[in-house]
Amino acid sequence: LTAYGIPSMDLLPPQALQHVLDFLARQGHRSIDCFNTQTCDPIMEARLEQWKLWLAAHRMEGRLHNYPIRPYDSPLAQAHEEMRRILQKGELSATALFCTTMPAAIGAVRAMRDAGFHPGGGAPADVAVAAFGDENLGQYMSPSITCLANPHPDPYLAICIDWLRQPHAGWVGPLRMRAAEPALFLGESTATPRVVEAS
Repeated sequence: LTAYGIPSMDLLPPQALQHVLDFLARQGHRSIDCFNTQTCDPIMEARLEQWKLWLAAHRMEGRLHNYPIRPYDSPLAQAHEEMRRILQKGELSATALFCTTMPAAIGAVRAMRDAGFHPGGGAPADVAVAAFGDENLGQYMSPSITCLANPHPDPYLAICIDWLRQPHAGWVGPLRMRAAEPALFLGESTATPRVVEAS
């Protein structure tokens, strides 16, 4: 709604996922698949496009596993079922898996562990798993899942509330507010858990 003069917060824009992919590349991964079970709305489409762009820019391989749910179905249950099928058919050949959402990552990790994989571990058959955003879940999973940490919205909300209280003062800055460079949470699904600034 910024075209109508209404401010918005875009604290984790789609291009932020390149920080996750950059980290996987620094670990030595040269093939990074993408796994999605969320309905393909403009936000998911933008994430998929950013993944494709990053692969092309870095001349890397990757396969899209796209199984969007029907409206109101469970993306987590869909992720578990589809990853179970992918593993049974041997369709996951990449060394790393980028998931568009945390539910997709959780379902994928559960299916991997059910199949005898150890995501983030050292066994030859293992796959590193990372997700786009934390959704306040990643650090509490077992294994904890590497993802972008949610930026704290309070400073941006305070600006919006001040503007609503004093609209005559006018808006300062761009209508689409974006956080500074996102922090990357390094979970057990790819590394020892800690928080670092994305480079």
